[in-house]
Amino acid sequence: MDPKYPRIVTRLPLREIPSDAGDGEFEFVGAIGAARFRQLLREESTLSFAVADVGHPLGWIPLTNRFEFWKTEVQPRLVEPDRESWSHEDYPGHYCYHASEWRHEQDGRFAVVLEKYH
Repeated sequence: MDPKYPRIVTRLPLREIPSDAGDGEFEFVGAIGAARFRQLLREESTLSFAVADVGHPLGWIPLTNRFEFWKTEVQPRLVEPDRESWSHEDYPGHYCYHASEWRHEQDGRFAVVLEKYH
């Protein structure tokens, strides 16, 4: 992926995601909830995560901001994967996130993608 020409998210759920460093792609592992998200934050010092919002480029969150972003933005709006029904209007600001875990195909590092629904 050429950083000068970022891909625009055109649909959710995502089928593939490029690395923020342009060094390959991530492979989908599965949907995750708050418990797994917290575990990855604790155990993976290089955990990257990105927001996928239709009509916008994939927004990678800087590593230095990931804990604050989790606490203030994601945690109150995260839809658990086992929840059968939900409405984005039930969450602060009338939007929510579905989280999924991805693993880099070449070096094995993890990423979490937050699909934004509004």
